[in-house]
Amino acid sequence: IWFACACMPGMQAAVASTSDAKLYWGDNFYTQIERSDTDGANPEVVVNVIANGPSLFIDSVNGHLYWDHFNGSTISRIYRSNLDGSNTTLINESSDRFVGGITLDYANNKLYWTNYDSDEILRSNLDGSSIETVISSGLTTPEGITIDPVENKLYWVDGGRDWIRRSDLDGGNVETVL
Repeated sequence: IWFACACMPGMQAAVASTSDAKLYWGDNFYTQIERSDTDGANPEVVVNVIANGPSLFIDSVNGHLYWDHFNGSTISRIYRSNLDGSNTTLINESSDRFVGGITLDYANNKLYWTNYDSDEILRSNLDGSSIETVISSGLTTPEGITIDPVENKLYWVDGGRDWIRRSDLDGGNVETVL
């Protein structure tokens, strides 16, 4: 689940985790990822990201947190850690600046993300290897992204057009849903 929230100054990208019953969010003001119980009790810092607030994805199956980190100038990175912030691993580093969403395809062990600097949707293996462009044309500011594992469809928000679009997992058969 991904949504933006204006609940606190700087809050961005809140995600609920079923594996540890926690709520995670990015905080642009303090430049960190935080979590609490789902009722808001026991807040704590999970990761200091030292840059703009991230896109977040909770991998409840494997107990991982994925997020992006933009250094404010030219480099964007995607990281993975355990849900408590330990064992942080750099998954991807790119000169494209803005990751707008992250999701996982568990069946095929793929990581997908949107890039609204280059207007692309990309994917890689979960370890960041074998990066490939899934969709590179017809996108305007692609953001939030998710996968329907039953229908094998990729969904995303086309922020420049205020559309929700979908495609096959390989980028074929793009269509506007809303």
